[in-house]
Amino acid sequence: MKLRNLSLLLAAAGCLAVGVAASSGTAMIVRSAQERLAAETGRTWTVRGGASLSLWPRVAVVLRDVGTRTDYPGVGTASLDIASLRVTGAPLDLLAGRDLAAIEVERPVLRWPAEWWRAGAPAGAAAAAGAAPDPDPAPDPAREQAGHAGHAGHAGHAGPAGPAGPRPERVRVTGGALLLVKGDTVVASVEDLSAEALARAGGYEVKAGGRTGGGAARCDVSVAPPEEGESAPLTFSCQVPGLGAEPLEGRADAALHGAALTLARLSAQVGAVPFTGAVVVDLTAKPFVRIDLAGGSLDLPAAGGLGDASLDPALLRSFDGRARIRLGALRAGGLSLTEALLDGKLTEGGIEAALTQGGLAGGQVRATLRSDIAREARGSAPPRHALHLDLTQVRSLPLLSAASGFALLDGTAGATIDLKASGSSQAELARSLSGEAAIQVENGRLTGIDIPGVVQSVAQQLSPDPRLRSQDATAFDRISSRFRIADGRATTQDLALAGPLVTARGTGTIDLSARTLAFRIEPRLTRTAARALPKLFDVSLPVLIGGSWDAPQVSVDLGAVLNGQTLSNLGALGSEMLEGGKANPLGGMLESLFGGGGGGGSRAPLRPGPARPGARP
Repeated sequence: MKLRNLSLLLAAAGCLAVGVAASSGTAMIVRSAQERLAAETGRTWTVRGGASLSLWPRVAVVLRDVGTRTDYPGVGTASLDIASLRVTGAPLDLLAGRDLAAIEVERPVLRWPAEWWRAGAPAGAAAAAGAAPDPDPAPDPAREQAGHAGHAGHAGHAGPAGPAGPRPERVRVTGGALLLVKGDTVVASVEDLSAEALARAGGYEVKAGGRTGGGAARCDVSVAPPEEGESAPLTFSCQVPGLGAEPLEGRADAALHGAALTLARLSAQVGAVPFTGAVVVDLTAKPFVRIDLAGGSLDLPAAGGLGDASLDPALLRSFDGRARIRLGALRAGGLSLTEALLDGKLTEGGIEAALTQGGLAGGQVRATLRSDIAREARGSAPPRHALHLDLTQVRSLPLLSAASGFALLDGTAGATIDLKASGSSQAELARSLSGEAAIQVENGRLTGIDIPGVVQSVAQQLSPDPRLRSQDATAFDRISSRFRIADGRATTQDLALAGPLVTARGTGTIDLSARTLAFRIEPRLTRTAARALPKLFDVSLPVLIGGSWDAPQVSVDLGAVLNGQTLSNLGALGSEMLEGGKANPLGGMLESLFGGGGGGGSRAPLRPGPARPGARP
């Protein structure tokens, strides 16, 4: 055999040997990696994309398409899938599993059941421990106390743990995602997750960041190794659209006790507004969040409406919580609460919130809100809401203008309001609104509505009294009414007004969804205002107020005048007064009111009342 042919044969045999060795080597790497991961975590891992050995720029083992699964009976499966896991170190150290230089995790996706805690231990873990899983563990009342942060234990799994593994100098995560799921639905997520942990004396210095699903908010967090005891300095910066353009920045002392994370001595600010307090997140069983904060004056941007909210009710059922917040002032949408104290509670997706203290528009406000917002997810009915509101000595004009654009009523108001509604959007809430309201407003006026104006116009033709000049407003000493609310419409049968020029009784309806009103008012001039006028002005001329509440129309109820008691009273003054002419300004006034005209014009026939004694035939 020629030397050249022998060389080619030896080269081919060598390549084949290297290939076989490499193939068996990668299989050994995969097997070793799976065993090591199982020993470290107590879960079964698979490396579906194989492994490779990289020699440049440093020696590294690369595992592709790495994953693990854990079943939670009745609630779903937790999974972690990693596109690429790269471990860097010296060759002998890598083979021995020690002194790792770095671990790089690319595109990890963690999917976690939103109600994992309902299943107790995952499938297989409880059996290994000799106990059956509890499908619905009872909540621990002690967790609502201040000391519940000391609970120990790990949520999620139980299983064997191997010996402590090698401590890498650096761990980096890029392109990650955390998904909270219910079935195939993602109820909450953190995306674009990146993190880096660097080994330091006493632990790791960790920097992490990510944004919520849809990009609504983003947070960056940095944690240093503990300085003293068990707390570690933590700093954070979060951009939250609901808090405005300024970021929420601050620091706290973080401590982890089992599955409970405590952020103590929290100090933060939104722009120039400071906050202090504490936060506890307990994952011992069902997640529980407790927030205690105190802050200065906070300005919130205008809300986009409940219908624009993307919050999944399933997320609210996945944890419970309590919150207590005290603010020097809270301003939103033109409204300003001062010295506000708010208490909130979230249980099984139901919200209970109370404004136990607050100043509003020069007065005081108290409110309680109950909302069964999780009902929508159960499919039985839309979420239900109930609101109780007490107002004392509140200026009505700034309150109503800011809340609903209703700028007609000014005065000092007191009210007790009980409302119920169902739905998820503002339109649904307005259409379903029901309840009762008792309202009293003192020392004010109806802007743009001149109820005595019709009577004043009559009076100006008979007696030019300067007290009766139209002011495009109705001054009053007191307005009171009780409203019954059903299907988004507030109706009253006992509206009462008392003022310096007129008193009035009335009935009417306010359509809260369409923002329209329809009232019938029967005003009478007061004795002082009508002292110099004929007896005619003891009668009531019915006034109609209707249309949009930001531009109402005011008119006389002509049908009632022509057919009712008003005309009989007019007739009592004498049928001759119904005739027009220069000597009788009342007749000319009636022509102008009821469609008559001068110069031979016609007017609607009038039915005179009984003639007065001594009247001419």
